[in-house]
Amino acid sequence: MPYKRGKDWETQVYYQGRKYRKMFPTEAEAIVWKVAQRKRLRSGSGNCASSEILTISLGEWATRYLDYAHVTFSQKT
Repeated sequence: MPYKRGKDWETQVYYQGRKYRKMFPTEAEAIVWKVAQRKRLRSGSGNCASSEILTISLGEWATRYLDYAHVTFSQKT
């Protein structure tokens, strides 16, 4: 169910351990998006749009950053 956040409505969808959320000016728009996202994610028809916020755990983020840093930054002598 969407909830009020300031002047906007925020709604969230959890799928396979990930959280997708988005803000809308009206509660009705938030509900429509939530239902459509659930349907789309369950059918496997692609990733969420880039305007959505994808959240990951701190451990997963740290692992990804360490992999990136290992390749990007050279060891200094």
